[in-house]
Formats: sequence, structure tokens, C-alpha cells
Amino acid sequence: MGENVAARTVPVEDILSSTVTIFSSGTDKRPWHINMSVALDGIKTGKMNANDDGMRVAKSVNDVRACSDDEEKKKLKLRLPSVMFAGSFLGREDVDLQKHSRVIVLDWDDVYAKVRKKPATLRDELKKHPFILSAWVSPSGDGVKCLACVAFP
Repeated sequence: MGENVAARTVPVEDILSSTVTIFSSGTDKRPWHINMSVALDGIKTGKMNANDDGMRVAKSVNDVRACSDDEEKKKLKLRLPSVMFAGSFLGREDVDLQKHSRVIVLDWDDVYAKVRKKPATLRDELKKHPFILSAWVSPSGDGVKCLACVAFP
């Protein structure tokens, strides 16, 4: 991960141990809370909890990427787990934030059409920045998401 800008005031390990909120799908209203490092590992492996072998999420991401119908793709994406990396929330609204995690999510859609780079290339470039905690290709395969550390006074 390298040195992180936020790490000058907050150790990266403290940020990674922050609690984040996850929903089992894009429509689920019942939050559960996990450690940020577990959520990031879940994105890599597709395994979002101890009772999950990772196959459901991995298959769902593959289904999204293989789908050519935009409306069907939206429906498939709603079936994926949804992580609110900004912190611990009681619900899906901004007012439900209980504790901020000291990261914000940056999200680029249709990367190739907009910046003429493959999503994996942009992801790799973002990872080189000292304030980027993590970056990955979005479930659609066309975008990139990353976590940027923010410092608080």
C-alpha cells in the first residue's frame, strides 16, 4: 500500500480496522457491520462473510459483466452486496452515519469511453497515489472504484 497521506495523522491500520456497513443487496434495508479490511478482502475474493464460499458473488459479478442489456444489468447489479465504505450507518441515508471511516469512495463509470484507458489501467494508476487506500474494477467491468483517505482536523 505504501505511505498514505492520511497515515501521517491516522495509521493505515486504524483506517483498515474501521467499521463499514454492508447490505446483502442493493435493495436490502438491514445493515450489518464488518471491518473495512474484511470488506476489501471480500471484494477481492467475492466472499463477504464466513458463511459464504464466494461463489455467489463471483458468479453474480460475472453475470453482470456478461450481460449486454442495460436494464437487465441494473437488475443484476442490485443483487450484489453493497458496501458503504464511508463508515458505520444505521440505514442507507447520510443522516444514518454513526461514525466516519476516514475514507471516501471515488467512482468512475464508462472509463474507456471517457478517458480512453482500460479500467484495469486506471485502477493500477490510482493505486500509485499515496492517498488511495484501494482501487478495483467495478462489477460492470467498465468502471473503477477507489477509496481515498481523507484527514480530519
